[in-house]
Order: sequence, then C-alpha cells, then structure tokens
Amino acid sequence: MQLPRNLLFWSVLLGHLTNDIFMSMGPVMLAFVGTHFLGANAAAIGLAISLRELIGAVAQPFFGALTDRTGGRLLAALGVAWSVLSMSAALVAALSGNSALTLLFYCSAALGSAAFHPVGALYAAAAQQNRAVRNSSLFFLFGQIGLGTGPALAGILLAALTLTIEGRVRLQPAIADNLLALMALSLAAIPSVALMARAIPSRRAVRAQRSSSKVAPVARSAFTVAMFGAFVLFVVVLFLRSLSHIGVVNFVPILFERRGWAVEHYGFVTSLYWIASAFSGVALGTLADRHDRRRMIALSLWLGAPLLFFLPTADGLAAPLLALAAGAALGASFPLTVVMAQSLLPNAKGFAAGLSLGLIFGAGAIGNALIGFLADGIENSAFSGIGIQATFQVVAFAAILAGILALLLPKRLSGRALPAAPAPQPAAQAAD
Repeated sequence: MQLPRNLLFWSVLLGHLTNDIFMSMGPVMLAFVGTHFLGANAAAIGLAISLRELIGAVAQPFFGALTDRTGGRLLAALGVAWSVLSMSAALVAALSGNSALTLLFYCSAALGSAAFHPVGALYAAAAQQNRAVRNSSLFFLFGQIGLGTGPALAGILLAALTLTIEGRVRLQPAIADNLLALMALSLAAIPSVALMARAIPSRRAVRAQRSSSKVAPVARSAFTVAMFGAFVLFVVVLFLRSLSHIGVVNFVPILFERRGWAVEHYGFVTSLYWIASAFSGVALGTLADRHDRRRMIALSLWLGAPLLFFLPTADGLAAPLLALAAGAALGASFPLTVVMAQSLLPNAKGFAAGLSLGLIFGAGAIGNALIGFLADGIENSAFSGIGIQATFQVVAFAAILAGILALLLPKRLSGRALPAAPAPQPAAQAAD
C-alpha cells in the first residue's frame, strides 16, 4: 500500500492521534471521578459529555469555513494545544472535587478539537487525490487509535493516583498535596503542535497559491426538494449510527463501573472498542471503493447490533471480546459516512469537513443525553429510567433501523458513479 510521503499528511495524523488521546480520557475520568469525587449519576455525566460534543459540533463548521480562508495552520496547532491543556486542567479540577471547574475545562476542550478536525480532514484527503477515501480512513485510523488509547491510559493513571480505604476511594497523599503537577501531562502535545506549525501552509502561502491557480471554480447546483430530502435522510442515518457507536461508547465505562469493575479494567474494555473500530474503518473504506457505500454502512450496523445487544450481559473474557467485535462492526462506517457527507457539499472542502464532522459528533452528543436519561430517568419526574443494560439493548435496535434507512439514500451517494478525473488540488497543498 503506497502511502503519502509528505510531512503535511503525517503531521495532521500525529495531531489527530494526540488530540483524541486526551479527548477520549474524558468518559473514563467522568465515570470514575464523577462516582467517587463529584457524586454524579449517569444522566449528569451524559449531559456533560453531550454539552462538550455539542459545543464541538456547532463550532466545527465555522472553523471549517475559516480553514478555507486561512489554510488552518494556527487553527490546527493551537487547537491541539488547547485540547490537551483543557483536559489536563479538567483532571486537576475533578480530583479537587470542583464540579464547576471540571465542567468548564472539560467542555472548553471541545473548541480546540473543533478547530483542529476540519484542517486535519482537509489535508489528509488532499495528500493524494486518487486515494482520498483511503487516506481519509487513515486519518480517522490515527484518531481512533487515540480514542482507543486514551481510556486505557486514563484508567491506569486514575488507578495510580488513588487508593481505596475502607471502601472509599481517595487520592494518594503525595498527589493530593501537589495536584497542579498533573498539568505536566500537557507536554505530550509539543511534538504534534510543533510539526503542524511547520508543515501546514501559512495564510500568505494559501493566498499566493489561490492567486496563481488557473483551476475553474466548481459549478454550484440548484438546491432542490429532492436534495433537501436526501440531506434530511442522511442526517437521520448519521444520528442513529452515532447513537449506536459514539453515544454507546461513552457509557461503556459507566456500565462496567456499576458492575463493580476496576477502573483500569473498564478503561481497557473501552479502548478495545475504539481500537477495533479504527482498523475496521480502513478495511471497510477499501471495500467501499469497490462496492455500494450504502450497503457497506448497512452491513456494518447489522453486524454490530446483536453484539451491542449482548454486550451488557457479558462478563469475564466474553466482555472484552464482545466490545472488540461491537466496536469493529459499528465503528467501521465512521470514515465512510464522513466522505459521503462531504460529497453533499463539494464546493467548500474545509466547510464540508467541518459540517460533516459537526453533524456526526452533534448527533452523538444528543444521543449521549438520550442514553443517560433513558438509563437513569429524569430527576424529580415520574420517569425513573429503564436501566443501563436495557438502554444498550434499545440502542441495538436503533442500529438496525439506521442500516435500513442507509439503503434508502440516493444512488449518487453510493460512490459507484463518481467521475474518474482527479479533483483539483486545494489551496492548502501548496506549501508542503
């Protein structure tokens, strides 16, 4: 497999890995610290996760449009730095028992992540025009490796920072005396930030390339009722797919925390879920270059639904194995849906990348709140919830429905009738 050799491509892949390692520490951190230090239930944790993801979802289209204008050097480099600093500060605040500061720093990390993602997705796809889908899958592979690594690292870190005395979890004495030392975790961002600051084109380079470009602008299509219907159906598919993948994975730590598992163990299970989806995304993306993309999405969801249904009932070795299989099946279509969403808005690549990712994570954010309320109910109301195990099983049926609806998407999103001619190079390619 021939991979791009330019520094720009690899810099955004490293940035994605770094950003998502720290961002994915959040659910394990909230499940553990929320239970033992802040007294939060699943609904409160789900609401915090949803708020962070909604902030990122709303911000990404705006950062995408800004990427089209500036090239995104500062957006990517400072975005990753902001995410890492915010998550380190959120950990310090959480272990201090300060719920307000925890929420503030935890949610502010979404702005840094939202600034980075449209830039990274744009340059990953542009590295080789004839392999845009494969390279986009590799970009998301590095991100999902980060998403898979972060929960395990968070579990190991939290286990090392705390001890259990008479059934109560407390901070290690040395850590309690110097919590601010944990901010040193943010030094991990330095390599990726420095590399992106060097490799991503400056605003001046982007303007110079645009002024010298002889490529004709892409003609804009009239917006029709059929296009609106296709967009709405696609958003519904994205919502249900994100509910069963992104929404569920944030509650895997809570599921096993309530079953009495140690934090390092359910952190490991959560990591397996993400890592499996990382590698399966590249495999499904390769298949989707030869087969109908709609059918590939349906296949991944239908394979994952029964695995998700039985995951909350599994124990022992069966639990991590089912998490591995469910993550592989449900997460495989993530890069593919991003590419399909971008094809709906081909005239502004940075904005399209931001909007597509915003839709996906926004749907996941809303799904987090729904899963939390469905599991634990609504406080001070007659609805007390159905329990987290039953909630997982309800979401499995949502995955089946998403697969059915994916087959109803218009044929032009199947990827079977795309033109063979390479797309024009974006402005950002110039300065590598």
